[in-house]
Amino acid sequence: MKVAILSGSVYGTAEEVARHAAKLLNAAGFETWYDPRAALAQVQAFAPEALLAVTSTTGMGELPDNLMPLYSTLRDQLPASFRGLPGAVIGLGDASYGDTFCAGGEQMRELFAELGVREVLPMLRPCTTWTGSCGRSRRGSSGRCSAHPCGCPGGQPADGKRRLRVRGVVARSWWSL
Repeated sequence: MKVAILSGSVYGTAEEVARHAAKLLNAAGFETWYDPRAALAQVQAFAPEALLAVTSTTGMGELPDNLMPLYSTLRDQLPASFRGLPGAVIGLGDASYGDTFCAGGEQMRELFAELGVREVLPMLRPCTTWTGSCGRSRRGSSGRCSAHPCGCPGGQPADGKRRLRVRGVVARSWWSL
């Protein structure tokens, strides 16, 4: 099955997740296509049999600027070739933003519905805050995990990189049709 991966990113996390999803899907025997600056003609030339959107949320719940041209074109043209395709969305965000948490992902989900893309898995909503030694999300540097009472040390990882865990569910579940 040919899977086109669409992404929108501000600081690169969604691109990293999209590349990781492509690796997982390729390892599971899927053919993937990914271009972080994709245009509709490129996506259509690949002739996808499934769609995956990976996007962060910016501002007051908007999609990142690099995804807006493709999003607008899809919304304006509503290409019939996507109708009935299986699809899924990974909406990244910071849970501390409350109502706008993963709002960019919700916009892609709504667009997929308008296009007639079949949602084959509920949107994944990983929080892109720092992870503690327990592997669970945490915020701040209080010395304790704010999301779970595990007591993992707070603060930023020594290498300064965010940790995001998107498990093998991408390859195992989404397109087991």
